[in-house]
Amino acid sequence: MLERGKIFKAGNGKAEKFFCYLKDVDDELDYRKTGIAYEACSELVEGRRKCAACLENCQETKKYYIKAIDKQKLTEKRRQLGKQKFEHSEYYVYLCCHLKERDLVALLRDELIPAYLVPPQYIFNLPEGESRNAKITGTAYPYRGRSWQEVLRECRGIMKPEEFLLLKEKIIFQLLYAVKALHQLPGDLVHRDLKPSNITIEKTDGSYDDLLVSIIDWDWVCIKESADDPFADIAGGTSGFAHPNSLIRNQKGILSAIPSRRWDYYSAALTIFYILEERYHFKENEAYWEDQRAFSLREMPKTKKYLDECCKDEAQSLECAQMLRRILQKMMGEDLEYRNQYQDIQEAVDDFEQYLYVRHEREFSQYFCSRYLLHNSDQRYCRDHLMQICCRYKNGVKSENFYYVLAERDAVTVELEGKKTVILCRCGTENLYGFLLSDDWNWSDSGKLTKDMKERERLSCRNGKEELEILYLAEGADDETDLF
Repeated sequence: MLERGKIFKAGNGKAEKFFCYLKDVDDELDYRKTGIAYEACSELVEGRRKCAACLENCQETKKYYIKAIDKQKLTEKRRQLGKQKFEHSEYYVYLCCHLKERDLVALLRDELIPAYLVPPQYIFNLPEGESRNAKITGTAYPYRGRSWQEVLRECRGIMKPEEFLLLKEKIIFQLLYAVKALHQLPGDLVHRDLKPSNITIEKTDGSYDDLLVSIIDWDWVCIKESADDPFADIAGGTSGFAHPNSLIRNQKGILSAIPSRRWDYYSAALTIFYILEERYHFKENEAYWEDQRAFSLREMPKTKKYLDECCKDEAQSLECAQMLRRILQKMMGEDLEYRNQYQDIQEAVDDFEQYLYVRHEREFSQYFCSRYLLHNSDQRYCRDHLMQICCRYKNGVKSENFYYVLAERDAVTVELEGKKTVILCRCGTENLYGFLLSDDWNWSDSGKLTKDMKERERLSCRNGKEELEILYLAEGADDETDLF
């Protein structure tokens, strides 16, 4: 189908690239193949062996994951089986996967895609020409990072417990943001196949101190805007991670439920469970979708053991363990009352950030300093959606005002006299959350580090000379109430 060294052209309607096929990843099926290719430079495309225009080994740069199907063989299978049997076979599923990927390339080619999403980027046809005349057709994904299983094998037993738990927390933190970004793309997308093997982890500075988590393998995605979406009535996914409703067929053998973003919340919860516990939530071949076991979160002893070793005391360990359980339960929908389930993945992001505040206290800003700007989020910065904050600082006769505007999910660190004093984090549309960074400062009415802030709060310094007053307006301040 595709052989090593084969050079072929791919495009997306806006750009074209040449690839050189490097090796197979899976070639067990005679009508489908996956493999690795790399972007070929002009020297290779023109048939020269030496590559003078780029690095000496260009297969080490700009790799792509290739999925290809043999349309001619699928056409033969359809003729042999007949239309009805063919549409209930694995051959039809793979054909739908390919068609879905082609639709995604067209849908997303003009979009600015966040780094933690890796959808298919290019389409190719072999021999080159119109797709209806092509024998081999396929898609190319940017190749990025390593699977969680590979990272687990590398780090387990080498990292200290506190380092390993921190690595897991960083991965979960970015995974939740990646799901949020996925759901912000056009097309009202539902991934339908979130699982550990479909996320990658990439070192960005040679170590896992700074990493990038990405969602890959989009061939099961449901595009709700498409009236003729071939997956609209196909039941399937990966057993052990797929939402129960995605595996239930009606009497006609087709999907009896409409794909929902809640399905991705469910799969993400089981993926997080796998990361934390280093094991599957459901046993192999367990028909969990047949009863309420599907929504019952199992015990997490390994996570509790890590927390016991890493937290300062039993009280903090217990609180963190309970917070993690509540997050996963609400993502899975364990409490079947609709109001007690997450309505948006951002609620899970906010709750996980609260867990991180409790777990890491003042070190939170050191480990989780980045705010990941999500695609299509510019509307958060229009005036009607901004929170205005005024910080009035007094030090004896000296006084100074600091002004900030925060969009939803933004945060700012307030520095006084060159020292980091407090983090102000906007959670939701109207809530402001404060987190002390300095031992020298206290809330006027609380001895805790964290505070769910009212519209006017005061802090005092232990030296008795410095004071800080924080005022804020939630959203859409008019000219009369404008703090600025």
